[in-house]
Amino acid sequence: QHLTFKAENDTPVTLADFKDKTILLNLWATWCAPCRKEMPALDELQAEMGGDDFEVVAVNLDRGGPDKPKTFLSEIGVSKLGFYQDSSNKLLQDLRKVARATGLPTTILVSPQGCEIGTMYGPAEWASGEAKSLIAAAMKTKKLASEKPLISVRPMNLASISRYRALRIMATGSMRARRSGGRVSGRRNAI
Repeated sequence: QHLTFKAENDTPVTLADFKDKTILLNLWATWCAPCRKEMPALDELQAEMGGDDFEVVAVNLDRGGPDKPKTFLSEIGVSKLGFYQDSSNKLLQDLRKVARATGLPTTILVSPQGCEIGTMYGPAEWASGEAKSLIAAAMKTKKLASEKPLISVRPMNLASISRYRALRIMATGSMRARRSGGRVSGRRNAI
């Protein structure tokens, strides 16, 4: 299953287009208050850490087209994020089918091999030191022997939980869900 959405020029994009890059895939909408609140932090994260090895991929899910979300981003001064959209909401539906999205915002940290490192349900402080440490650790992590780009999601196993916990420890702290009201999932699946 390929997760597909559209770039600013209406060109179809998949996660494979970000091969060899760690990405933070964020699903958001203008009608989602927590999503709106975390957009400046995602923009700051992209400004500070974005480049050849990392990108924040914030995909807007508004059904009305790109005008409203682009106006919102402009009004709040978000300028470093690329604009991605899925007005059909197929991306969210596909992630729900494999229990990887419960609502908005949903954010998935994806390895350069296209495997899920972790998922955050709900808002987070993405410009915080903890978030940056977690992402830096994910970028430094070498390809694990068991990681293979897969078309479908593999079920969670104990080894994948241990790898995620090790990653969180290496990052000198975890994304604390209680701070943001969200939940953290430690699955390491190809998405």
